[in-house]
Amino acid sequence: YSGVWGSSSSDVWAVGEYGRVMHFDGSAWTALPERFGGSSEKLTAVSGSSASDVWAVGNQGTIIHYDGARFSTVTMGPGIKSLACVWAASPNDVWVGGVDGKLGHFDGTRWTLWPEAMPKEVVALWGTGSSDVWATGGWDIDKSLFVSRWNGSSWKAQTTPASLTYPASISGSGPNDVWIGGHYGELV
Repeated sequence: YSGVWGSSSSDVWAVGEYGRVMHFDGSAWTALPERFGGSSEKLTAVSGSSASDVWAVGNQGTIIHYDGARFSTVTMGPGIKSLACVWAASPNDVWVGGVDGKLGHFDGTRWTLWPEAMPKEVVALWGTGSSDVWATGGWDIDKSLFVSRWNGSSWKAQTTPASLTYPASISGSGPNDVWIGGHYGELV
């Protein structure tokens, strides 16, 4: 499994290889019988804004959405070939990121490919609300490492931590408490 997200201790979702989706209800994990994206598609990340608004993304631009009753495949996404991350502020404010530094945004009605790309693949997204979303990716070896922050109208480059070489995840507890975990054990 490559992604875990929950709205509470009795509502946790995990996604992974071959479109696998698992749900924890507070006492036991249950596998969903459906496989999304075909037998070979990997789901890479999951996020949501509530127990009835859960999004998962993966290879081949796969996007699935849970509405509180069932998952369905989103057929018209932003056109990003492979998605690595997703973050949802609300059912009408969802960001996805992936290869070539591309970002997509869902406004509740339609997906839009963000016109400006990040320096490298977007590997992680996290935020505190619709005007505070963080994105990270890249690698320090080829000088493509980036941390960027959405302020509600544009993405702004942030200072990249000196001790970070290859980011893998981003999370926090508020706008002034943001953590990035790296592939080589870094935590900044």
